[in-house]
Amino acid sequence: DIAILRNLGNINVFVPADEIENKYLLSVVEKFFNKEGQSSFSYFKISSVDSVNIFDENYFIKNDGMIKEWTGMPEIVYFSKNLEAQFEVSIIACGPILYNAIMAAKELEEMNYKVTVLNMSLISSSNEYINEKIKSFINNFASNHKNIITLEEHSKVGGLGSLVAEIIAENRNRLNLRVERMGIEDNLSVRGIVAKCEEIVGY
Repeated sequence: DIAILRNLGNINVFVPADEIENKYLLSVVEKFFNKEGQSSFSYFKISSVDSVNIFDENYFIKNDGMIKEWTGMPEIVYFSKNLEAQFEVSIIACGPILYNAIMAAKELEEMNYKVTVLNMSLISSSNEYINEKIKSFINNFASNHKNIITLEEHSKVGGLGSLVAEIIAENRNRLNLRVERMGIEDNLSVRGIVAKCEEIVGY
């Protein structure tokens, strides 16, 4: 579904991590995309009702009770405290699998890894300015990391992993960066993610 919609264009493709983020993104669509004179279609890949809530109820709320400003950019949701760790890996995820990414990051941190987890809930936008900002963000993120793994409950073809790989491949200055994609074809358990991180760092 994501692969098809990305290619159609003029569609906002959202993959919220949990019920809390889903409500927030629905508010975002109503506030920013459904303005008079604008016509764009938004698609939500909704998580199961059994999915674990990752974010606190007030995570997307400011002190004044209004929703936080939305930029469309990916957001770092976990960062290792051990800055002197021997190994380094970054995980970019979308949807409920973000929970497993965070759990894997905590386990990896105990194994002397420096881990950054990036939540990317907007895969494609009808707004080309936002698409270009996402592209710039990912390029900047990649410039500061050596090993990147993408996680998605979707085929590795055409989804989040493909988007990240496409953006990075366009920058020919990247000589020492490795990108691995994990999708429904792979073991997306916490143990499976940890094993992939060990593999990519040991390569």
